[in-house]
Amino acid sequence: MAEIILRYQLTEDEVIDAMRTRILRSWSVRLLFLAAILFALITLVINLATGDVTMIIMAIAPIVLVGGLFVFFYYSPYTRARLRNEPRFFIEQHWRFGEESIEHRTQHGTAHHTWSTYTKAGETPRFFFLFLNQHQIAPIPKRAFANAQEQTRFRELLKRKLKFVTM
Repeated sequence: MAEIILRYQLTEDEVIDAMRTRILRSWSVRLLFLAAILFALITLVINLATGDVTMIIMAIAPIVLVGGLFVFFYYSPYTRARLRNEPRFFIEQHWRFGEESIEHRTQHGTAHHTWSTYTKAGETPRFFFLFLNQHQIAPIPKRAFANAQEQTRFRELLKRKLKFVTM
């Protein structure tokens, strides 16, 4: 199979979208929401039985707090402002994917990896993701591919080499 060579520079919107996708797929975020909802439901049921309005409001507070924090960091202009101060997200990237190895090159250097360096790969409508570990991902925008056939070849390569998940 011929190598797949990609060259791109992520846009601000792509970095934000990739970060949001990763956060929403995080087990810790899901667990936090689930814990807040369970706590609120249990407290709500107990307090409805006793009729204590003050405690009913306190039962809803964790959901409001967790939801408010999520909305702030998910949609806040603060996130975009922080990203603008991180030029490493917006440098040009060169990738070379072969049957045996992966090469990733930026202005800071070149890294050669075997496929086993990555734990899994994923796909969304806008990206392919390579997971180095639970917290580090490499988003690859689909616009970086020359055509749909190259995307298909890449998807098939990922499925052969890594655990592949549809996100």
